[in-house]
Amino acid sequence: MTVALAVSQPTARRPNYRRRTLLIEAGSVVLGIVLLIWSLFPIYNMFLIALDPEEGEIQFSGNLWISEPSLDSFLDVITQKAGYLEDFWHQFGNSIFIGLLTMVQTCMGVFLSSGFLLLPVSCLERKGRSSSRRLRSGSRSARKGVKGPKC
Repeated sequence: MTVALAVSQPTARRPNYRRRTLLIEAGSVVLGIVLLIWSLFPIYNMFLIALDPEEGEIQFSGNLWISEPSLDSFLDVITQKAGYLEDFWHQFGNSIFIGLLTMVQTCMGVFLSSGFLLLPVSCLERKGRSSSRRLRSGSRSARKGVKGPKC
């Protein structure tokens, strides 16, 4: 191989590399724009429904914005005027309660399971459990010999 061939090969690949880099960046920008529109469209649709002056009759007429937006639907929810909104605040409170309870139970489950992983292998053997499962899990105390809580 001559010196001229060795020098000319990297310069021949350079434009191809730049073109590929530009295509990847352009594709990333297009994908980002598509994902942004995909993510924001439901929020836009919720605003259209919430600000619609007609009650529940949503029809797309080609306009991207409502000609006469109204906040009457929000007033109806707060004052519970409509029949199906009689127990709105009670139902909303139930939803908040169930959400918080689920969050607390999930956190407790994670904390309890991580506490089990900190037990030393000797504690598991004393309680009659197999230490092979303990070693397979790859926990910190099994790998490094770090002592956990006393049994």
